[in-house]
Amino acid sequence: MLKSLSVKDFALVEKMNLDFNKGMISLTGETGAGKSILLGAIGLLSGDKPKKTAVRSGTDQAIVSGVFDISYLSKVKAFLDERGLIDADNEDECIIRRVIRKDGRSSSFINDSATNLKTIVELGEMLIEIHGQHQHQNLSKKRKQFDILDSFSGLKDKRKIVSEYYRVWKQKEEDALKIKEDFEDNYNKYQLLNYKKNELEALEIKENEVEDLEIEQQDLSSADSIISDCEESVSILKDGVGGNDDVISLLGRVLSNIENLNDEERTKDILEMLETAKINAEEASDSIKLYRDNFEVNPERLIEVEDRLRTLNKAAENFHCLPEQLFSILPSIKKEIEELNYSEDAVKEAEDAVESAYQEYLEKAKELSNLRMKGALELCKSVNKETIKLNLAEDILKIDFKFSHKTKEFDCSAYGIDTVDFLIRPNLGQEYQSISVIASGGELSRLSLAVQVVSFKNEKKPTMIFDEVDTGLSGETGNVVGDLLRRVGELGQVMCVTHLPQVAAQGHSHYFVSKNNVERNGEMITLSNIRELSKDERVAEVARMIGGDINSKDTLQSAKSMLCD
Repeated sequence: MLKSLSVKDFALVEKMNLDFNKGMISLTGETGAGKSILLGAIGLLSGDKPKKTAVRSGTDQAIVSGVFDISYLSKVKAFLDERGLIDADNEDECIIRRVIRKDGRSSSFINDSATNLKTIVELGEMLIEIHGQHQHQNLSKKRKQFDILDSFSGLKDKRKIVSEYYRVWKQKEEDALKIKEDFEDNYNKYQLLNYKKNELEALEIKENEVEDLEIEQQDLSSADSIISDCEESVSILKDGVGGNDDVISLLGRVLSNIENLNDEERTKDILEMLETAKINAEEASDSIKLYRDNFEVNPERLIEVEDRLRTLNKAAENFHCLPEQLFSILPSIKKEIEELNYSEDAVKEAEDAVESAYQEYLEKAKELSNLRMKGALELCKSVNKETIKLNLAEDILKIDFKFSHKTKEFDCSAYGIDTVDFLIRPNLGQEYQSISVIASGGELSRLSLAVQVVSFKNEKKPTMIFDEVDTGLSGETGNVVGDLLRRVGELGQVMCVTHLPQVAAQGHSHYFVSKNNVERNGEMITLSNIRELSKDERVAEVARMIGGDINSKDTLQSAKSMLCD
């Protein structure tokens, strides 16, 4: 319940402090006086975004603060406690404060602790429910119909459970899809890797094979010239060429000539060098012969080597590597294959988990559906009882359920397996049709009021606000609406902005909104003010709303007779 409201520099309000009690609270005033300002301030406490005109002209910021009695609201206390926002010194009260700056930014506080707007919205949903002038239009929206039915039937907690099972089921579906995609990706990768492995194994590549083949190719390609050069070199050293003496023979002749000098003392070193040169020439000739013998002209082998190198070069192109890297690729591919997880067992397990989660969801959703059908009958019965008083047709409301109990033919959602449709028949004998198709604005407004009131009886919100929901009503119907709101107010706290004297007179308390021009800093400005009326002031205000001469005894007497004690 909203115990008090403090407003500073908000819209046309300079400063205002109001205290509220339980019951029905009537809010009246002349058109344009600023009744919407009060609702706007309360709306901020429930998480509404501020309008551009929220900050009073000439000021830097607006402050709206509300004190709520939460002594009997265990869910609210738990909500605050979970977030560390409960007031340890007074757990039975909750203070919500919004600060709106003129640049459009805002700050939010719960029990003087800074918080975010999302938390304010969640808390506001548990404390306040505002029904505007066009609230009846929501009655044709499917989500709102679910909310009304589940609220009336006390099934919102069960719906949350179903919603959680639905979330788990859908998460399992996502997980299974990813596992299946991973399996397909890994299996395709396995196929490719296995193909590469088979290709490499078929090549039977040896370590350093490419390097060895390139050397062999070089040797085979130049074998003719190598052998020719070697043979010519041997001839020069040992056999002679073109009739000329060979190098070894020439060295022998030089050696003999030096020996014939008979000057051993001075030619000793020369003789040693010549002897060494002759020996080296002979050894070199033998070594060249041995080197030459390692080569042979073998065209067939050269073709084999070149074919093998072409094969390996082609494979290297396919594997996007250098030919000499082919040998090391095979072990890494084998390791990749071993590490790949492409087991169909994981896919089967994931699919089984999806089916299990679906069946669990379905079980809970069917339970909810059965309870909803029972609740729908009670809701229609209760609403139709009230709508007769509001001058609507007998048994005007009917709730239709559309679903199939065959496996997986349900219209599954977080709301369950049901598709509900609120049907009405404006007149007896007519067929029931969807509200969105057949209802007139006036009928829908009165039906909406009856639905809201009946729902409130079953799920009591601490504060319910009706903003001119009686628009278009008059006379006896207005009396019925007023009586209806008063009875609901006796169950909690109901604020009602109204233009009907019949409705205003039913309030347990009455607040009047006025607008006045006042002087501030040498200039005239317009300010709105809201105050609680005394009993005599209420008589005068109801008389004004009736119309006619407000000073007339008859008008005042009529007003007095309309007021409830």
